[in-house]
Amino acid sequence: VHYVDTKGDFSAQRVLGIIKHKNIPSEDCTAALERIQVTRIGDIYELLRFLHHLKNCLGEDESSPPRVVIVDSVPPLYFPFMASDTKQGFGLLNNAMSTMKSMATEYNILFIVVNLASSFIETEACDNEVAEDNRDLAPSDVRPMLGKYWLHAPNMRLLVSKLNSEAPQRLVRVTKSTYLQMGASCVVSVA
Repeated sequence: VHYVDTKGDFSAQRVLGIIKHKNIPSEDCTAALERIQVTRIGDIYELLRFLHHLKNCLGEDESSPPRVVIVDSVPPLYFPFMASDTKQGFGLLNNAMSTMKSMATEYNILFIVVNLASSFIETEACDNEVAEDNRDLAPSDVRPMLGKYWLHAPNMRLLVSKLNSEAPQRLVRVTKSTYLQMGASCVVSVA
């Protein structure tokens, strides 16, 4: 697993806690942590350099590529371009997406790209308690932070939301997929 951290909030302690919660022996926990590579990325240009470096290494190196690359998350890399009238930010995002899709196809790498979501609720229509509880939001009320541009990018889109602020359970709902039923959902526990 290669974890691309754009927000500086990756926590090995958190990952270790999740692994230990599954009652995995200590030596296996250590081995699992050693298989996670973390790269900190500060802007879209660094992400592009990382992706192109990874692609070049995959073409040259006989060692096995990472099976999963997690990019957490894309919006902070795009935010500096939001005030600009140019389409440069979209072009850079498109380049990153194309590179990821190319590597996914050529090397069978799963890319998990985190895109933040925002909810659009009229404040007069609800009180704060309802606004904080994501169960009351219809999928149509939640929008990807990168907007319409990013709608075509993923092959599958999952919306992960808290069931309530104190419980470790999360509702995972399919909002786009060619393989899974739209609207299908399940509840997972995050320890």
